[in-house]
Amino acid sequence: MRVRATIEYLGTAYAGWQVQPDQPTVQAALEHALAVATGERVRVAGAGRTDAGVHATGQVVAFDVPEGTDLYRLRASLNGLTGSDISVVTLAEAPVGFDPRRAARSRTYRYTIVSGRPPAPMLRDRSWHVYPDLDPELLARLAARIVGVHDFSAFRAADCESDSTEREVFVSAWSNADGVTPMK
Repeated sequence: MRVRATIEYLGTAYAGWQVQPDQPTVQAALEHALAVATGERVRVAGAGRTDAGVHATGQVVAFDVPEGTDLYRLRASLNGLTGSDISVVTLAEAPVGFDPRRAARSRTYRYTIVSGRPPAPMLRDRSWHVYPDLDPELLARLAARIVGVHDFSAFRAADCESDSTEREVFVSAWSNADGVTPMK
């Protein structure tokens, strides 16, 4: 049975999403939990990859489990086996061959910069600290230039299998609240 899962995680303790030798990764943690819960080796496919220390919400993944697996119990097992920094939010049966990377229609990225003030302890592992104040008008003008269809071939991995390097950016914006500047 093919399963579609929505997960979220704090990436602080991980070397990113993808399995790496001798490094803790989110994919490896999920695959280990699935092996314990199902008694079988299970490969997890993600909609995308994150780098070391990056957090995610709404990450879609897929994997195969034996037919008749109780997804409610499996979700509880996975959440018990992965620890508090990974949460399996939903599990649902998916069509055979469902590939979360190819099925994804959009992604949202959010970056937070703390500027013009001392570091923000509550955002320590979720932000970049720069001391000088940033110019919000300049940032807004620069962000607006990113909206539209662009060729991202310069960012393509050597082993990328995508048919196209063109992507459409729907929204690129900055906001500012008390020296905390999120960009999405």
